[in-house]
Amino acid sequence: MTREELLARCKTDWRGRETMYGPATGFVYFIAAGGNPPRAIKIGFTVNDPRRRLASLQTSNHEHLRLMGYVPGTQTMEAEFHDVCSALRIRGEWFESNLYILRLMWDQIETAEFFEAEAAR
Repeated sequence: MTREELLARCKTDWRGRETMYGPATGFVYFIAAGGNPPRAIKIGFTVNDPRRRLASLQTSNHEHLRLMGYVPGTQTMEAEFHDVCSALRIRGEWFESNLYILRLMWDQIETAEFFEAEAAR
């Protein structure tokens, strides 16, 4: 199963999926701003499609934004990420991009993909 197929499945089969914070009520998403590597990462939560959230944010941001990934989650999960990354906070839900925050993001995405692949077996 490709990454895109896993994310598409995650999008349609997420509600109620068990997380360490309880049943998923939406998605925790990671949006990058700036070049490659990104200058900033937004860690947010939405009950809608994270790609729609990206489009909404892009209309009010002069920098190019990229959806780096998303995982089924809860608002509590999002708040935990904010707490863990608080030393890197720029403003609100935007955090300075560095190896720590990028690794945290990819670990979450890889873990979600692993469990999706296991569930598909």
